[in-house]
Amino acid sequence: MSFCDHRWDTVCIVGIQAENRLESTRFSGQNTCPASNDWYNGNELMRIRNKVDGIYLILTLAVLAMGVMLLVRLAQGNMLNVPLMLAWGVMLVFLLIMFQMPYKMKRNMLMLLLSTVMTLYVVEFLLFTFGNPFDGLKGRPMAAIRSGVTFDTRKPLDVVNDLAAEGVDAVPYLSPSANFSDNPQILNGEQIHPLSGVADAKTVYCNEAGEFVVYQSDRYGFNNPTEVWDDPPLQIAIMGDSFAQGACVQPEDSLAGLLRQQYPRTATLGMNGSGPFSMLATLKEYIGPHNPDVIIWMWFEENDMGDLGREKLSPVLSQYLESTYTQNLLERQDDIDTVMQNYIADVKVSIAKDEVDQAALRPQLFRSSLKLFQIRSLLGLTLESETADQEAADEIQKMRRRARAMAQLDPDVRENFALFQRILLDSYWFTEAWQPELYFVYVPTYHRFGGDLVT
Repeated sequence: MSFCDHRWDTVCIVGIQAENRLESTRFSGQNTCPASNDWYNGNELMRIRNKVDGIYLILTLAVLAMGVMLLVRLAQGNMLNVPLMLAWGVMLVFLLIMFQMPYKMKRNMLMLLLSTVMTLYVVEFLLFTFGNPFDGLKGRPMAAIRSGVTFDTRKPLDVVNDLAAEGVDAVPYLSPSANFSDNPQILNGEQIHPLSGVADAKTVYCNEAGEFVVYQSDRYGFNNPTEVWDDPPLQIAIMGDSFAQGACVQPEDSLAGLLRQQYPRTATLGMNGSGPFSMLATLKEYIGPHNPDVIIWMWFEENDMGDLGREKLSPVLSQYLESTYTQNLLERQDDIDTVMQNYIADVKVSIAKDEVDQAALRPQLFRSSLKLFQIRSLLGLTLESETADQEAADEIQKMRRRARAMAQLDPDVRENFALFQRILLDSYWFTEAWQPELYFVYVPTYHRFGGDLVT
């Protein structure tokens, strides 16, 4: 190899027998060029081509390995991630096609791939360092944006804290049944299982339509104007779970709120997360003493039997099958407030601890970023991502399993249905004392109308 004596606008023409063509290389300024063909001969070219082919082979094997991993997860019962499978297929087809392309095209595409990968990791680093600006804009928030609706992306505790900053004392809604069924509370040496929330409190509930529902709880901690209890008897009493409580709709738009327009002494005693045992307990603790003319029991097909499976393990709730058992909750609202406030404080501490734990997980999150987790999450291509469609598909699978279990008379399912029947009979006999009109409202799951539920 020797240096060329050329200075400006010199063209070195090198014959390359392996490529069977002429390549022209234009130099400007002081440059070097080969003095003979052995600077860039056929052997050197073949070595470069082999390296390029080797890189493509490694990439192809990596893509095939990813495909095997996806198939294994699918065989383990995980839901099929369609976007990720499509991306995998496109990559595999692209690499197979590139094997047949000329060297120059392979080289150019490899440079394009490398520059693309470098760009992706720069974006990943920015998302990892400064956060994903689109976090919280999935599912309902994203649907709201598409519909031109403003959506509050705060969490309930954020709303509580913001209200506190404005001088408003508020509490987040926490389900007593879901949290205390297997964890009975001890207060003054006595067990207590609340059936309601904090009394006379501004309660931050939930947000499905864009803005948080914040209601003022009544004297017993339910979602009613407190004056409905002033003049017994009640006209209508509603019991159930979130449907009865009026989840994520303004109080005036809930079932109780609409009925109250014509029947002012209508009270809902529904609480999110409540199952049949909680409803029996609510009937005896709150509804019975107020002798309503009408009782509406709202039963949700999707989860009430599952709630019963949890509640039957409660040492307190199970005692309501005894005709004389009571916790005297009407007289213990101060105790209920204490238990619920203590639980809210524990939840706040737990959330603060989780935030600290998240900081400790930074090294693990960094390792995830090596797999471009932030970008894949943004595009919905993570194996762990749970889009609205995937959640719906998961629920369909759950309903199918439940339906099959019922069809096969699974012992646990039979036991729960027998227990549910006993709860219904106990409720009926309890109301015989004043003989109200009883309405059992069967609320089906939306999957039942999609053709996806085994019946």
